[in-house]
Amino acid sequence: MDLTSSHLIASSGEPPVRGGRSETVEIAGRGRATLKVRHCKENKIIDPLLVHYLAGLVGVELEQQAIERDHRRVEGEILLRDFLKGAVDFAAARAVLERRGLHGSLVSLAIDPASCPTWGVHEIHHAPDLRSISPLFLHEDIVIAVTLDREDLILSMVNALGAESKAGVSRPIIGTDFLERQSSSALARAGARKPGAAGQVRDNRDRLRTGAQDAGRSSRAS
Repeated sequence: MDLTSSHLIASSGEPPVRGGRSETVEIAGRGRATLKVRHCKENKIIDPLLVHYLAGLVGVELEQQAIERDHRRVEGEILLRDFLKGAVDFAAARAVLERRGLHGSLVSLAIDPASCPTWGVHEIHHAPDLRSISPLFLHEDIVIAVTLDREDLILSMVNALGAESKAGVSRPIIGTDFLERQSSSALARAGARKPGAAGQVRDNRDRLRTGAQDAGRSSRAS
């Protein structure tokens, strides 16, 4: 179970209706998780030493998963840099993106994290909602990300970087040039506002689209 959000990470099955007293222990490491064990028979108690032993085994597995996510984070940063430099065509990299769980419509985000985030900029990829997918992240002055076009996931990512984070969200990505323009102007054109609700995310997209059009007109005029 995730220690911060209480979301279930994994389970061996449905909890017993009339089981014994549950034993809970925090799992050491970066997983920010707890292990909860309950005997299937009523009035039966599980040896606490066994629970701590199991927590150690689970901790090793969670740390291995964390190392794999770290590797994917680094690979994703390299890929996103190549996208922004125009070294890799977005359409040609579709298969790579899909192996990261990034199927279908994708959007780019520009996020100015809050000062006291739930998950830091360099550990956001370990947040519970990102265990099954691997968005692309790049952190410079702000955080640039490419992820699924799902408002619940977008809000979760932004809020994981702190409830007061400010973000801009692009329209669905159609190419590398579009990605670069959208990401670079997202915060400024979105009014650097906090997307605290789905309606605000949609409003950010409208602001961002208008901003990108204005930027294009200004460039042509000069």
